[in-house]
Amino acid sequence: LCVQSGRWVWRLHVEVVVLDAGGNLVDASVLAAISALRHFRAPAVDVAQEDESAPPKLWRLSEREPTPLPLHHSPLCVSFSLFRVPSSSKVAALVDPSWREEMVMDGLLTAAFNKHGEMCGLDFGGGCELRPSQLTGCIELAKTKCMELCEQME
Repeated sequence: LCVQSGRWVWRLHVEVVVLDAGGNLVDASVLAAISALRHFRAPAVDVAQEDESAPPKLWRLSEREPTPLPLHHSPLCVSFSLFRVPSSSKVAALVDPSWREEMVMDGLLTAAFNKHGEMCGLDFGGGCELRPSQLTGCIELAKTKCMELCEQME
């Protein structure tokens, strides 16, 4: 988003407005924001090399094609609602919880990956204990789902 290093930059503001909440707002909001950024086109800009104090020239849409944002990584999220299994130490994980499932869940795990399968974020708010094998299984499933979503978004 840099137009001229140290002088001119684009500033973007992404605002997500939720019209109807069916659950799993984090994943849906991240998907909406990343999709919007991938489809955004900025006006073409030229910077005068001879006069560094001059502002950059913005081209009109009729004069020059707008340019897409240089997004190299588009991380997406997959969330799991976690439920303690009564009378055992096991925890059940449910992908993409609805609002009703969120109301009764014991914990939440959200993992973010890009299209290359690189982890970009992990949020585990607690609420219940997860075994390392369960955490690894959720993360692997999130990785697969995120890569599928990224592929569909392309």
